[in-house]
Amino acid sequence: ILLLAPITQVQADHSASHRANQVKAAITLNIVRFVSWPDGTFSDASESIHLCYYQHDPFDNSLLSIADKEVAGRPLVIRQVNEPEQVAGCHVMLVYHRLVTEFNIEAKANPGEELLTIADYTYSTDQARTGMVVALVQNNTRIGFVIDLRESNRAGLKISSRLLKHANVLGAGD
Repeated sequence: ILLLAPITQVQADHSASHRANQVKAAITLNIVRFVSWPDGTFSDASESIHLCYYQHDPFDNSLLSIADKEVAGRPLVIRQVNEPEQVAGCHVMLVYHRLVTEFNIEAKANPGEELLTIADYTYSTDQARTGMVVALVQNNTRIGFVIDLRESNRAGLKISSRLLKHANVLGAGD
């Protein structure tokens, strides 16, 4: 009986982690729904939105739950990117917090993408969220997000006021 207790706790922890990752995937989908890309970003009205993740899926395969969902009439395609050359064609880039610095260095070497960057900081105490348009954060027991308007402007993205009212907004006075 004593051996079963740690296994049950591990299963409960895994289940809670899985639920949290499902919530983060849903939040990511909703964030994408309230962002507009510049004219000419898409070749036509039915072109897919490519949500890419950099090297490591921070949501442990929970992104599959939002694959093929529609965003403004466009299917959402999920794919992994391991090298800077693979960023072309991505509209959204999801980055695990431990890879943000590396991604930013590589992204600066390959500028020119209208890219919605989202970093998952929910398991981190790191407050340095530079270079990302959106940072997912843990607020006590809730998952929230920070939007950096300077970064969204740099990327040529328009963020809906309907999304901004639910976010902690940086760069609003700039």
